[in-house]
Amino acid sequence: MIDKTYINKPPHVNRIAVTNDDSREYHGKVILDDGTHGPEWAIMDTILLFKQELVERFELKGLNKFQYFSRCVTGQAATHWSNLMETEFPLTDRSNKDFDAALVCYIEEVADLHYLQDSILEFLAKYKKPFVMENKDYIYCHATLYKYASGKYTRESIAIPGNIEKTEL
Repeated sequence: MIDKTYINKPPHVNRIAVTNDDSREYHGKVILDDGTHGPEWAIMDTILLFKQELVERFELKGLNKFQYFSRCVTGQAATHWSNLMETEFPLTDRSNKDFDAALVCYIEEVADLHYLQDSILEFLAKYKKPFVMENKDYIYCHATLYKYASGKYTRESIAIPGNIEKTEL
């Protein structure tokens, strides 16, 4: 059986060098985002590994988070990130709280949508199981999309439905 979560992932991850307080260089492995695979790539791969491999491991804070995350994006994604940094997050205002807000804005730029959670919920409301799709794949797809929608990297203007509403869909 094919593990569908790893079909589109690159065969390798890139090493990002981090210089700590002791002036030594350390490395963390992060899957780079090029902005062409949609917001789920950034949410599930790039941001997750960035937080695990660099932020938590090397205790990055404030301005360092912005600096090292810019090394984790390439191509079209790097353009989105740099434009976002220039327009909405000036160099003097970059803090830990601003970094989470910047990630939300970045994901919306990659998705080209303002309220990403609303779009996911609208899609789920209209999405019906195709005849050839197995039930377990349909349930997995729904669970994955709800996970994206309820994550901290999406903004909303409508609330996520509760368990009763989910069963009615």
